[in-house]
Amino acid sequence: MVAPGLKARYVDVYLPSRDVKHQWEEEAKKAGIPLSKFVYEAVEAFRANKKEAPRSNFIKELAEAKEELQKLRNELKMKTLLLEKLEGEIYKARYDSFKEVQMTREPGGMMKT
Repeated sequence: MVAPGLKARYVDVYLPSRDVKHQWEEEAKKAGIPLSKFVYEAVEAFRANKKEAPRSNFIKELAEAKEELQKLRNELKMKTLLLEKLEGEIYKARYDSFKEVQMTREPGGMMKT
């Protein structure tokens, strides 16, 4: 029977088997605390972990970040290749006109275009 002053804080817990109860009692004994405190601490630890994002969320975010990184790398590679091609075309356009200019020598050693 629960003391009247403690009834407001009292909770009944039914475990799956006597063996489980015995295991919990042994673990509480190893920790040097009563079973009720052991159960309370375990529940509080569980609740604290619930407040943190679950590991599966982190795994999903990591996979999405890796996928985005790969897309950005591919995009950067394509843009770098395009930039190199355009720079080559600019170079050709800029210096092709010099090919058309023919240098000739005048009598007396002067160069004439």
